[in-house]
Order: sequence, then C-alpha cells, then structure tokens
Amino acid sequence: AQEEVILYNSDGYRALLDLKYGRMGGGYAIPEFGLAYVRDIRFFCEDTDECRLADMMVSACYCMAAAELYPNPRQKD
Repeated sequence: AQEEVILYNSDGYRALLDLKYGRMGGGYAIPEFGLAYVRDIRFFCEDTDECRLADMMVSACYCMAAAELYPNPRQKD
C-alpha cells in the first residue's frame, strides 16, 4: 500500500520511532480524529542520490471489525 512506499523511500519510519521513543515515552496512542505532525521527512531518489524535505501527518486508524491494541471508538448508532 502507499504507506509502505512512503516509509520505504524516506526516513519517515525513523522519525516515527523517534516520536514514539524520544517524545512519547515508549508509546503513542493517537486519539480518534487526532493526528501527529512530523517535520522534515527526507524522501530519497535512488537515481540521483538527492532528497526532498516534506512534513508528514500521521492519523489514527482503527479496526472496526475486531479487538485491537486499543479499544475501538464507540459509535452512537
């Protein structure tokens, strides 16, 4: 999926690990409708060894079909 392509071609995964272990004490639970903002992600170009800087927003993704690490958000239906 596109998430893997983004992380494979950038240092975004390292930035997420820094966010998790450096700033959030070993864990992060992004609240429903919340996000984390990560600045200055480097995207690499294999052909030229150049890189571009971009910012990345990471949002919460819940599995509505099964129990996961964190409780699924409740619906008022």
